[in-house]
Amino acid sequence: EIIVLLDVLPDDINVGYHGYSNQIVESVNNQSMSSFKDFVLFLEKNKNSQPYANITLDNNSKIIINNKNIDQINKSILTRNNIPFQYSDEVKKWIEEVK
Repeated sequence: EIIVLLDVLPDDINVGYHGYSNQIVESVNNQSMSSFKDFVLFLEKNKNSQPYANITLDNNSKIIINNKNIDQINKSILTRNNIPFQYSDEVKKWIEEVK
């Protein structure tokens, strides 16, 4: 499965990355991702144990996101962009299954 970064919603946490769109994600924290499910679960699992999410794209660009207060920051971004939920019901089930 190919994981594609469709767009970056602007916020102070991702300044400099707003121009990234339609990029293939190769790895996160140097670990290859084989599916979107693996990608989501990896980020969820590591957001509280790793200080950063280091996302490498297919053109060798890197997006480095600070995980400090990431849940609150995500909530703020979603609210600002009128997005009611961070995940679909199916993705929520994936996350709940591993908790």
